[in-house]
Amino acid sequence: MNELKNESIFKTVMIGSDGSAASAHALIVAEKLGLLQQSSINICGAVDEPREWFGSPEDTKKLQENGKAALETILAKQALNLTYPETVNSISVGLGNPAEFLRTKIFEDRGQLLVIGRKDLGFFERLIAGSVSSKVLEKTTIPTLIVPQESSKQLTGTKKMLVPLDFSEESLKGLALAKVIAKRKKAGIHLYHSIPFNDYVPLGIFEGAVTLTESLDQAQKQLTENAQWRLKSLVKELEEEGIAASFSLGIVGTIQGIIDAVATENIDLIVMSSHGYSGFKKYWIGSIANGLLKRSTTPVLVQPVHSVINPATDLITEEECLGCQ
Repeated sequence: MNELKNESIFKTVMIGSDGSAASAHALIVAEKLGLLQQSSINICGAVDEPREWFGSPEDTKKLQENGKAALETILAKQALNLTYPETVNSISVGLGNPAEFLRTKIFEDRGQLLVIGRKDLGFFERLIAGSVSSKVLEKTTIPTLIVPQESSKQLTGTKKMLVPLDFSEESLKGLALAKVIAKRKKAGIHLYHSIPFNDYVPLGIFEGAVTLTESLDQAQKQLTENAQWRLKSLVKELEEEGIAASFSLGIVGTIQGIIDAVATENIDLIVMSSHGYSGFKKYWIGSIANGLLKRSTTPVLVQPVHSVINPATDLITEEECLGCQ
């Protein structure tokens, strides 16, 4: 592992796995992206508590033990698929809600990155059971890598990332995380901003919004000019820090615009923050992160708005800390 020295980004990586092909795929993709190098890896999963309506407590306990043993065996096999299986520090299996179990393990193990796979569920499966990845995303407090089941395995590292921005303080937290990765992996960053294309631009939702009395064309022109100025400034800042950077604008739906930019720019990884909206604002705007989970075939690394990990300080290696003294 000498060739991987000093390439660590996250000290402790939590792998959430249910033993499925999707979770095994997520582990492989995370490794190919270079996000597991020199990290201590903890693989954990949970099985739903079985219910024996007409069985004895002993029967229920036996089912639980069999379920845990089977999952432990599967997770151990997944660990062996890693290029460096010796980096796996522990394998833990619990009972109950997977999202709650992962949240508990993250706290206990002081995880800095969570990796989970996204299954390609059908409409009725999502309607009845919901997506585990979406539920985890609502509860996680650390950066979380969501890997779609249909994403490519032919990755050779993180060469270029896309960061969606609406210029809010929250969205800039995603950029802060991308900068840490870019510096460690010598990767480029492409900034993407979506111009609202509604019949009017609501005040107080998008920074730089114009008055409701202006025409759509005038509004889009002003918003475009403002966005270009902000993006050029951010690109200049990134380049001054030694990071190759570029930007693009879209006047389409935000999710479609991101997907189009990913294809055009040959993006390996999308890095973004979750806004944590609630109430009417969440209903009106919707969740871009959750929307991408349903449509993107590119891995998405989400920095929760209420994250306990501050990329600017918490992801600095010991060597860099010594160098700063």
